Amino acid sequence: MDQINQALQLLAGPAETDREFYHRAAQAIAVATDCRWGGVGFARADPPELQVAALWGRDGSISSPGFDINGSPCE
Repeated sequence: MDQINQALQLLAGPAETDREFYHRAAQAIAVATDCRWGGVGFARADPPELQVAALWGRDGSISSPGFDINGSPCE
């Protein structure tokens, strides 16, 4: 339960931009689930792709491009 509370505190903090909020959310996901990485993304229909908004790793934020999902089960 301590991990959930820590994640909620991360989300409750101030964020001045959408990007900052997405990075906090990615970190909160990793903390809450006790995982090395957490991420937030959006599924786009046209073109079909997964656009990564933020990835967070225990070593800090990670930059990542979108991923083409043409021909995948996610399409």
